[in-house]
Amino acid sequence: MPNTNLRKEKLIYCSVVTELQAAQVTKICQDYGIQSVIKLKPFVDISQLKKALKEKMKDKLYDPCPCGKGKKFKFCCYKDELDIEL
Repeated sequence: MPNTNLRKEKLIYCSVVTELQAAQVTKICQDYGIQSVIKLKPFVDISQLKKALKEKMKDKLYDPCPCGKGKKFKFCCYKDELDIEL
């Protein structure tokens, strides 16, 4: 009998132009436990990744920021975490 307590993660799809960008997206997905399919295409589309990151970070918005400045995460490094430069 399968364990129904396991939460099934939604698979996200990302499009990148270079293999370096694919490696960056892969690292972000691994760091946050996001399952993804990354395709090499002539354009970049990481909108689903940004959405998934927001969902993963929602629980820690009002926790102390890991940078150590003493502010809440939402008011300190949250926007930097979502601003993905590829």
